[in-house]
Amino acid sequence: MSTAAAPSRRERLRTQALAEIREHGYAQIAEGGPTALSLNGIAKAMGMSGPAMYRYFASRDALLATLVTESYEDIADTLIEAAQRARRRAPEGRLRAAVDAYRRWALAHPHRYRLVFGSTYGSGALEPERVIPAAHRGMSVTLAALAELGPAAEAPVVTDAILKRQLADWGTHRAKHRSRPASCCSHSSPGRGCTASSAWRSKASSNSSASIPRASTRPRSTTSSPNARAASHRG
Repeated sequence: MSTAAAPSRRERLRTQALAEIREHGYAQIAEGGPTALSLNGIAKAMGMSGPAMYRYFASRDALLATLVTESYEDIADTLIEAAQRARRRAPEGRLRAAVDAYRRWALAHPHRYRLVFGSTYGSGALEPERVIPAAHRGMSVTLAALAELGPAAEAPVVTDAILKRQLADWGTHRAKHRSRPASCCSHSSPGRGCTASSAWRSKASSNSSASIPRASTRPRSTTSSPNARAASHRG
């Protein structure tokens, strides 16, 4: 019976360095937003030379893409775990569990939430082959829960003025995109200009009976992310 070889000392040190770089990157984003991310600043904080940092990340955008992907994956793992725990509940209960888990993640990690959903960096323009599949994983959980719900007898009344305006803006935005050609994200290899947000819309229109994916075996990252008003109303 074969067993995988243990990582070498060099590999362990590289893994530790990558984790520390990501940790410093999240700290910079928490303090000053995504634009504050600086490879030279991270190198200085780690006692590393600037050129040495580029052995780990070729550019600032490469690190941003990694942080965005990791955040999407962390959201997905959180939703999948919540959905699995609520699998014996009624459809409304399963959806509630997923939405509540999403809200808790956002409140616990406000700067990561803003990085993914409050900046252009989470759109998938950076390394879409990594970012968009990670975004799909979390969206699939929500779509699976929604697909199990039957049609409501009547729509709930929204009384909050801010939430009402946000819903109206969302409806206008969605109506515009419905009139456009099918997104390139519907293909296996997203094309240039394809974004994570358009991928989520494509997923919603084409996979109404999406199944809940398996949880990732990737080690969960530690850091932090937003207090969105709309998220609080969903919960």
